[in-house]
Amino acid sequence: MRASRESVLAALRSPVPAASLSPGTGRYRHHYAAHGAAFWGDDLAAAVDRFFTARQALDGSRVLDLGAGTGRHCFEAARRGAATVDAVELDAVAAQFILEGSLRLEHAGIVPEGVIRLHAMNAVEYLHGTCAGYDLIICYGMLHVLAGDDAASVLSDVERALKPGGTLILQFLTNKFAAPREQPELDDVWISPDYAARILDCGAWDIWWRDDTDIRHSHISSGDHQHGSQRFLADRR
Repeated sequence: MRASRESVLAALRSPVPAASLSPGTGRYRHHYAAHGAAFWGDDLAAAVDRFFTARQALDGSRVLDLGAGTGRHCFEAARRGAATVDAVELDAVAAQFILEGSLRLEHAGIVPEGVIRLHAMNAVEYLHGTCAGYDLIICYGMLHVLAGDDAASVLSDVERALKPGGTLILQFLTNKFAAPREQPELDDVWISPDYAARILDCGAWDIWWRDDTDIRHSHISSGDHQHGSQRFLADRR
């Protein structure tokens, strides 16, 4: 039976207790539900920070943030003058933080209305469908949660979607270490360090910064742990 209009309005007005949320499709839903934006924290990720240190302004640029999480990188791109920031995030809990953050930045006069555009969908599907040419694509912490065919598809479509001279910020985890007990969503990370070393090994890219340093950190939801990690800053030829 179709739900009544009244039941829809009642559901829209009711709070959603974090403990009752369905698992969802995104890998980090229970972390977002329990901790919100605090799960990743406010600091920019290492490769994103390195990029913005080297290239201060994004005035007039088109930016794509794949697997945008709760929005910390797309907010920074918008603050630095990007004309449009397409934030692609599948998880509805994380996407809510992007919407709320965008509204707050607009209200404060920091970012013009409409600069940050949320696409609540799978990044693979978004890339298949877009004809946009981007000056900057951020793909941070997403590739390792995809199946092998999807990861290859993303890299191919990123190459197509990025303008010549545009930059890709890429980071992913490898299977060098076992997943932390508090992050079972990473049990099936399949990217080996050897595979990772070849991931941008083609004529399309000028890699101007690379870092293979392992990550050692603590999330708000987990203790100290390690991940194998690869980070790249690469310009499209």
